[in-house]
Amino acid sequence: MAGGVNGAPLNGVMEFEYSRTLDRSTVTPTTVTLSEDSSSQPVAAQVVLRSDHIIRVVPSALLVPGSSYTVDISG
Repeated sequence: MAGGVNGAPLNGVMEFEYSRTLDRSTVTPTTVTLSEDSSSQPVAAQVVLRSDHIIRVVPSALLVPGSSYTVDISG
């Protein structure tokens, strides 16, 4: 899971808080991606700017137990 979290829920919502205001037009599934580490395959997820400072990532399906994932935020 992002941030090196072990034992996180398989259906967990991930949130990333920024100190600066984010531009809503730059927070998209293209600029915020979730991928499984061992295969680097993208994982379908809903990406939402929950407030001007918080990005929420919600996997579309349960994550695989024992797997590691990375959230990449660019842009």
